Amino acid sequence: MEWDNIVRFSIWGKRTYTVSWNDLEERLTSFEKTNNLNLDPDFHRGHVWSQNQQIKYVEYVLKRGHLSRDIIFNCPGWMEGIEGQMVLLDGKQRLEAARLFMSNELPVFGGVYRNELTRKGKPMPNFPHPIGFTFHINDLETRAEILQLYLDINAGGVVPSDDELTKVRALLEIEQSLSNSN
Repeated sequence: MEWDNIVRFSIWGKRTYTVSWNDLEERLTSFEKTNNLNLDPDFHRGHVWSQNQQIKYVEYVLKRGHLSRDIIFNCPGWMEGIEGQMVLLDGKQRLEAARLFMSNELPVFGGVYRNELTRKGKPMPNFPHPIGFTFHINDLETRAEILQLYLDINAGGVVPSDDELTKVRALLEIEQSLSNSN
C-alpha cells in the first residue's frame, strides 16, 4: 500500500487544554451554557462501568497515573463562530467517574470520599498537583464525520477479561511475596 494513499483523520483537536478536576464542573457548565453541551449523544453506549471500575480509575489518577486522561468533544465551528452543538465523543466513563468522586458520591481507597481528603491534617479544597483531563475539541462539520471519528476511536482494542486480570493479579502476588522474603 502506498503511504500517501492512507486516509488520514481530520484535524485532531482544534483546541487542546488541560482541565483540572477542581474546575471540571465549572468548565462543563460553561460548555452547557455557551455550546449546548451534550454529554450523552445518541451514538454513545450507556454508563457501563461498575462502581468498582470507577473507583479503580479514580485511584489510578490520584496516584498520578497519566494514561487515559483524554476527553474528546466535537463542536462545529469551534473557535471560529460556533455553529452547532458540542458533543462528547470519547471519555464518557472516565468523566462520569471523576464527576462522581468530585461530588462526594464515589469513595476510593477503601471508603474515602473527596471531602475527607486532607493534607498535613488539614482539609484540602484543591489538589496539590495536577489532577485533570486533557480536553480535545474538534470542529468536524457533519454528523457523518462525527460518527466516523467515534467509530475510529472505539472500534479497536479489547478490554482485558476478568480471567486475564486475575492471572496478572496472581503474578503480582508472587512477585510481592518474593520481594518480601528477600
